[in-house]
Amino acid sequence: MWSNLFKFLCLGAILPVTLPLYCTGVLVYGRPPIVRTMGFYIEALKRALTRNWGIKNDKPLPISARVKLVLYISCGIVRAPVVGNIWFIDEFFYGKNYRKVKVERPTFLISGARSGSTQIGHYIEEDSENFIAPMGIELMFPYMWVWRAFIFLGLHKILTKERVMTNLKKNINPEVLKRHNLDFFKTDTWEIIFLSSYCLMQFNHNLDLETALDYHNHRTLTPLNYQLWMDFVELNHLVLQKMIYLRGGDAKGRTDRQKRIPFVKGHFLNVGPELAKRYPKAKFMTSVRNPEDRFRSIANFLYCTTSALCKMEQVSMSPHFVEQVAQYAFIGESEYNDIELEFFKHLGPNGNTLAFSFQKYKKDLVGTMEQVYKHCGFSNGIPEKARNNLNAALESTHTKKRQARQQSYAEEFNQTLAQMGLNKDKINERNSLYIRTFQCEK
Repeated sequence: MWSNLFKFLCLGAILPVTLPLYCTGVLVYGRPPIVRTMGFYIEALKRALTRNWGIKNDKPLPISARVKLVLYISCGIVRAPVVGNIWFIDEFFYGKNYRKVKVERPTFLISGARSGSTQIGHYIEEDSENFIAPMGIELMFPYMWVWRAFIFLGLHKILTKERVMTNLKKNINPEVLKRHNLDFFKTDTWEIIFLSSYCLMQFNHNLDLETALDYHNHRTLTPLNYQLWMDFVELNHLVLQKMIYLRGGDAKGRTDRQKRIPFVKGHFLNVGPELAKRYPKAKFMTSVRNPEDRFRSIANFLYCTTSALCKMEQVSMSPHFVEQVAQYAFIGESEYNDIELEFFKHLGPNGNTLAFSFQKYKKDLVGTMEQVYKHCGFSNGIPEKARNNLNAALESTHTKKRQARQQSYAEEFNQTLAQMGLNKDKINERNSLYIRTFQCEK
């Protein structure tokens, strides 16, 4: 709490400078998509002051926990003008040029959480001759002037990838690293970076179940979250433009690197229709996994990651969290499956979608990647160089060590469905149409 109090006081002290600059920037360039509306912050504060813990909002929230949550949200409010001003520097120096870049034929891997999409994304990203994907760190800091200054000042030689990741991993729960191949210098789940960096994600799961379902909602667009997710769509587009502009020549396309396929992965199904409308030539893919296994993995993963993030952000974690997050997985992800089924069925006849099996991809990664490449327009499947790199990755000690780590989950974060209060028969019954259609039986 004291760290957040210190941040709040420091950022509040410079607010007389940062706020007028930010307001001027908004008048000139518009509100940045990385800054939330004041209505978002007011609603978050309202819930932090009035809601409680528990599935039914009936478990008293201690005053100390409420104070920590309010302070966490308040830090986000006073930090917003600073973040917005950093964004405006990009607009001032590069806006006219990078916004001319066309984003053509993007590929979106939009699948349910804990379906193996991150690893597939890393294999796609490795083929830099044919795909271009934003790194996690580029999504966390989407500022071209920062990227260029970092290189110009030679900081990349001091703050190497290895040194940065080593220091970061020291502060991350080892159980998180077992479950997620975390590397900020590779592509990662886009909307999680968006929610955690710009949308007070630690607020989502630290009140009642209704708040978690409302705020951690990548399934549907609602009056509460509509503007937030439209900001996400705009930010996604602008980051892709910046990335292509910086890595692939100028807006006139004097190099052929702009012909590479932009690739983004995540779970942002709620804006799938909006992305399909914005990019008529876009390709969409999903990895489908048996709901029983996926829901168990989600609940354990959220328990593991949220406990670590709460400690980092100095926010109290609900003692009823395990039961609550299990219900979140059952209710929210069952709804996600319904919408995913409808979305991919709707776009399917146009040849724009591909659904591949998580179980089959674990057994035959090369065969799955053949499907992916053909779906993205490579009629001959995986190009030779990409195939060689893929085979080398499968044989690497890094891959084998990662697989070994996944077999050593701590018992606390590897609870069964029954231990978390979920019934596997109810899960399978609720998701029976999804299981039959995608043939993702256990």
